[in-house]
Amino acid sequence: MQTVFELGRVPYVAADPIKQQSFSEQIVFVILVLYDLIKVLVLSAPNCLISIYHCVIGKPKKCVRGQTVLITGAGNGIGRALALRFASEGCKIAIADIEWDAAVATAKILQAKNVVAKAYHMDVSDVNQLKQLKCDIEKDIGPVDILVNNAGVLPLLSLREGSDIEIERIVKVNITSQFFATRTFLPGMISRGRGHIVGISSICAVHPMPGTVIYSATKFAVNGFIQALHEELRQEGNDFIKLTSVLPYFVSTRRDLMEAVCLRFRVLSAEEVAAVAVDSVLRNELVVSVPKFNWWLSAIVNLLSLSNQGLIRDHLLRERDSRKIFYKEKKSSTLMNG
Repeated sequence: MQTVFELGRVPYVAADPIKQQSFSEQIVFVILVLYDLIKVLVLSAPNCLISIYHCVIGKPKKCVRGQTVLITGAGNGIGRALALRFASEGCKIAIADIEWDAAVATAKILQAKNVVAKAYHMDVSDVNQLKQLKCDIEKDIGPVDILVNNAGVLPLLSLREGSDIEIERIVKVNITSQFFATRTFLPGMISRGRGHIVGISSICAVHPMPGTVIYSATKFAVNGFIQALHEELRQEGNDFIKLTSVLPYFVSTRRDLMEAVCLRFRVLSAEEVAAVAVDSVLRNELVVSVPKFNWWLSAIVNLLSLSNQGLIRDHLLRERDSRKIFYKEKKSSTLMNG
């Protein structure tokens, strides 16, 4: 198997022609598939009953008291709300943020509540800083049990706007940092036999917004990353590591961001998102949207024809009108959200 560094250097060798199955081989194939299908239906019956039970009664919550939670971008907004929410569950909080004063302020709020909390000044897009962060947190608080990849850049710009450096920065902060943060802390979780990784995505992961092409693409990636990693760990037998992808609707965070957009439906508070996110972690839910019905609503809309989806966007969501207002009042091409 070629490595990524050999691509383009090692001559391309075409695969052997695909062998066509004989009629008898096709019959055997169909029989085996039907056998496996019946086996899946039988084995899935108990899971279906458990799911129905949880829908009626609700999933039980796990206890995370005493566990160490690392939240990136926890100086403000959703990150700070998540820190407060996890602290109310008895967790120790590590706050990592490029905005040092904000990180310290969050730590002081928690410390005033007798919560074990410490701020760390770092850029999540820097791999070396992530590795150093791991060492510092383990020395100051203890091994990280719950990693919340929250730090992100919300750019209100189309693909044709902004500089190459801006686009590269968006990708690094929004998704590449999640790859490397997870690579940094996941091995320790596996060796200790417990852990939870959270990716703060966006409803843009299932309902991409016009004017936020790069942002929507990175949030698709976050959601896909969490689900793909979940399946990989499950197949490896490491399913004691839990994962959660959180897809919130538009959140009221920075003032300049709120002044630049005009949405028809009510925006969310950071506290609302944090409440649902932490509750989903406690219940080991893989994907959750905020509000919760948004996931199903977006999934149903995506089943419609593209022309009907466009009608919903134009007349129900009025995205085109919102975009016109935004471009009329736009003051900067990139706004931060954390």
